[in-house]
Formats: sequence, C-alpha cells, structure tokens
Amino acid sequence: MKSLLILSALIASTSAAAQPVEVIADAPRTERVAFADLDLTSDAGVRRLEARISSAANRLCIEDGVQPLSVKLDGKACFNAAYADGLTQAEKVIQARRSSLALASTAISIQAR
Repeated sequence: MKSLLILSALIASTSAAAQPVEVIADAPRTERVAFADLDLTSDAGVRRLEARISSAANRLCIEDGVQPLSVKLDGKACFNAAYADGLTQAEKVIQARRSSLALASTAISIQAR
C-alpha cells in the first residue's frame, strides 16, 4: 500500500511537471510626477520638478540594502533612463508653460526599464 502511494505521488508530480508553464511578463512600473502646483516659468519651479523626477526614478529603480554589483548597476541604468525620460517630458511641459500654452495634463509619467 505504501509503495502504491509513493508511485501515485511520483506519477502525479511527473505529469504536473510535463505541463507547459505560462509566463506572464509584468508591465513596467510607472511613477506619476505632478507639477500643477509648480511655477514652471521660474527656475525654482523647474528645479523642484527635476527633484521630483529624480525622486520618482529613484523609487522606481533603486533598491535599498546590500545587493550584488550587477543588481546595483542595473538599478543605476534604470534610474538614468527613467530620469532622462522624465526630463525630456518635463522640457516639453516647461516650454509649453513658458509659451503660455494650455496643457492637457498636470503630471508626467516615467517608467522603470
């Protein structure tokens, strides 16, 4: 009886292992950076937006604690890409504000890569 239970368990585990595994890719994490409260016609307002973008990129990409160098380097590359993307979006917003153009949004969205 005991060997029959072991054999049944072995067959069940073998057939389960033969089933294809479905892998679902995670959507990239995003961070919303609001700017409605900032005066983007001033240098101080622009610096505050840049600081918010930096903080958002940091939250998205940099993990606290001790990690292998490869993880740290990946985090830094992610930060650099997210920060650059945020600055590109911010430049468009700043130019629109300084040209007195109406904006459809009051936030930009950056992604971890």
